[in-house]
Amino acid sequence: MVYLHTMIKIIHFNSTYTIQCANLLQYLWKEDAEGRLKRFKWSYFENPNTVMPLSIIAVNENDEVIGFRGFFIFDYICGNQKIKVASIADTVVSPKARRQGILKRMMEFSLIYLKDNNISLINDLGPSWSPYGCYKKLGFEDLSFFKSKYRFNFFRLLLNKIGLKINTIPDSFYFEKKITDITYTISTNTTPEILTKLSNFNDRPIHYLFNADYLEWRFKRPFAKYIYAYAIDDKNNLLSFILIKNNFNKLYNIGFIKSKSNTVTKKLYVLFNKIYKPSIVAFWSFALPNSTFSLAKKLHLYSIPFINKVRKNPPALVRTLQTKADGSLNWFVNGLDIRDVKNWEVNKFDGDSF
Repeated sequence: MVYLHTMIKIIHFNSTYTIQCANLLQYLWKEDAEGRLKRFKWSYFENPNTVMPLSIIAVNENDEVIGFRGFFIFDYICGNQKIKVASIADTVVSPKARRQGILKRMMEFSLIYLKDNNISLINDLGPSWSPYGCYKKLGFEDLSFFKSKYRFNFFRLLLNKIGLKINTIPDSFYFEKKITDITYTISTNTTPEILTKLSNFNDRPIHYLFNADYLEWRFKRPFAKYIYAYAIDDKNNLLSFILIKNNFNKLYNIGFIKSKSNTVTKKLYVLFNKIYKPSIVAFWSFALPNSTFSLAKKLHLYSIPFINKVRKNPPALVRTLQTKADGSLNWFVNGLDIRDVKNWEVNKFDGDSF
């Protein structure tokens, strides 16, 4: 299947275009050429949820890549059944080929190509306004506007602003503390044994599948710095797990929180706070179970409405690839309306940028 537009072809990505695609992503990524290639191979060749990259490219008459539309492939649980979800990831068009409708044509191609490869739905958890209108014309529906909760330490913010270091944690770090029969760990590394236990937590009907192999791959993301905070009892049961990403200037993003005890999770968070002394902690909150909302309050994470207004992000989007007998879109996947955000659990970790 090939879409033609003047002398531009829209085709599915294959490995012969790897270096060209990595080079084109210089318009999105900050890494140098070597770093971009490393990140590209990790992103699109090493994902264990797919046997091949399901990405789309645009090439001109000289076989030069002038457009790339990447997808992260996730396993989700939807109505107690596993489905494949494509999440819109890196998208770029060469400056010399913009305003020619290439993005729209790559997206049109994607809808057919992904369905042919057994993908049930597409989501976009990192949208921008420029392609938003295009997506809406192609049948995407708004899932929810973004909402986040934050915890600020203004004294630490001030110290960072004037260039004073509060403390420095080494890139490789491990801390363990036992309180009664529970062991609390804060570490820059984790193990497959711990990751396997994450699948034991209850979630909303549509949620990311915590597959240990996939998680192990995600945590090898080039140049990312993750912190794993978890608590285990003396019977080796995982009671709490907080995934945190260290961005810059003491800004930390919570990827997800899994908790079977609010008391334990609060103690775990307090330990992280004492060790890392964050200036800002941010946590997505637009599609979470009620229990997690309650927990966020106990961790003193609060909504700050003006920040969402300043950011002015478009809403997260969803698009079914299922159709009814008459050819119209079927928004019910395994009996669940995927347009209803109340059916979803969405964490920052679910996006490709975390």
